[in-house]
This record gives sequence, C-alpha cells and structure tokens, in this order.
Amino acid sequence: MNKVFPWLLLAFIAAGTNAEWQEPENLGPVINSVHNDWYPVIPEDGSYMIFVSDRPGGYGSFDLWISYNVGGEWQPPQNLGAEVNTAGIESAPFLADEDTTLYFVSSGSGGYGSMDIWTCPLTDGVPGTKTNIGPEINTAAHECCPAITTDGQTLYICSDRAGSLGQMDIWVSEKSGGTWGEPYNIGSVLNTSQTDCPRWLSDDGDTLLITTGRAGGYGLTDLWYAVKSGEDWNEPVNMGPEVNSYDYELGPGFYCNHGDMGGVIYFGSGRSGGEGGWDIWMSVDSDYANVAPTSLGRSKAIFR
Repeated sequence: MNKVFPWLLLAFIAAGTNAEWQEPENLGPVINSVHNDWYPVIPEDGSYMIFVSDRPGGYGSFDLWISYNVGGEWQPPQNLGAEVNTAGIESAPFLADEDTTLYFVSSGSGGYGSMDIWTCPLTDGVPGTKTNIGPEINTAAHECCPAITTDGQTLYICSDRAGSLGQMDIWVSEKSGGTWGEPYNIGSVLNTSQTDCPRWLSDDGDTLLITTGRAGGYGLTDLWYAVKSGEDWNEPVNMGPEVNSYDYELGPGFYCNHGDMGGVIYFGSGRSGGEGGWDIWMSVDSDYANVAPTSLGRSKAIFR
C-alpha cells in the first residue's frame, strides 16, 4: 500500500526531560491492517484507542476508527460512524475536556476551507453531534492537528494560511469570553520552512510535542518536543532513534504518563516490519518499564 503525505490528510518522567524510550513494538494485526493506520489517541483510563485508517469499510478515503480495550487486549477496530466520518478525509484526532470532547480534522461539507477543525462530545468513545469550530479558527486554507490545553483556553493548530513560514506552521489561538481569538504564528523557534504540526500537550501546557520534517531528524518527519521557559518556547528536542526512524513518524498518544511525557507512547510510523503502509507502534519509557510487566505482547493495550 502506498504511503501518503499525512499533513494533507490529515507517571514517571517530568515534563521536558529526556525519557529513555525502549525499542518500539508493532501493535500487530488486530489494530494494524495492510492499509494505512496512524494518529492514535488514548484516554487517560486506556479503555479505547481512536486512530485514522483508510482500511475498507469506511465512509471516505480516511476515517476515524476505534478499538476498545477488554482485559488488556485490543479488540477489532470499529468505524467511529457517520456522525463523525464523511465521504472525504477525517484525521488528526485529539481528546480534550478529560476525554469527553473529540477534536478532529475533516474535509467534509459545511466547512470554511478544504480542511477544517471540528469537534464533538464523546461518551465512552461514542461521538455525539459534531460542530465546526468556526471561522475564528478555520479559513479557506488547510487547518489541521488541533491540540488544546487542559483548561480549554489555548488551541494549537497547523495551517498553511498566509503568513506561514513554511509548508504548514504552528498557530495559536487564545479563548476570551468563550470565543476563540485570531490565531497567531508561534514563530521561528518552532516553525521551519518544512511542515510543523502540534500533536500533544502536557497537562501544565509547558511541553508541546510536534511532528516536523525539520533538519536534524532521523527520517522524513520525526517526533520532537519543546519546553517553555516562562512565555517563550525553547528549541525543540528530537525524541531520539528509539522512537524515530528513517520514515515518517506521526502521533502520538500517551498512556499512564500522568500528564507528562513518559509512560507508554503510541504513534504511527512508516518504518519496515509492520502490517501495511503505515502502522501503529508503541514504546515504553525505561522508568515505566521498571515498574510494569516486561512482557508486552503484540496486542496488549495497557498494563494491568
């Protein structure tokens, strides 16, 4: 299966420290297909995983799918349904409001541009009625990769709108009086001439994990993280060759990380050794591995 350009489709470690990630493990054929599977997100209790796939049985070219965890085992994925998915592209899911709200990207009708950010309520992985996040955020350009702070007041996106420094940049919007403000470019410390996308935030909002094709990585796009000093972001740090490969890495979702960057990371990768074009992989940070069972199992969802 041919791989695609994802940006068009679309505890135990303190935040910002160097977690020592172990050799990644493919989640196996229960989760992964011979098609493309990536962008996993997981609620705090580890009870399900929502991810993106172009496997058969969907409504469009790329849909959101869900796999529930039962007794530590991932179950066969189910399509998240027509409430969310359309005949177009759905991608880049993000869980917010203590896992009761799903943000995602859609090219479906009713938006302001070719790719818009939408949101819907979520109850135990079941979506409610979706709404477009509105023209304060969405434009005629591509908007993708929403990531929102735990207080719900700051939204990070990527966009190729006018004023971007590269192919797609990270932009930030602050909420005031219940309304999102006009997004501003986060600047050249995090944005490059390549595509730079926000994907995860620590609970304190001071660590931002991004997907980027910037120089200095191991592959086509890598996972990097940046840490705030006061109001300013420091230079991003590559997550290292245990997570990143020569191919694309996308994601991630964390489990048992207590709001910081550690525990278990789930991410999409085009590296060899998988089931299809893109697969979902997992890696455990060494501190977590020291207190968790050492036998992961290819389809194990969480540690019991």
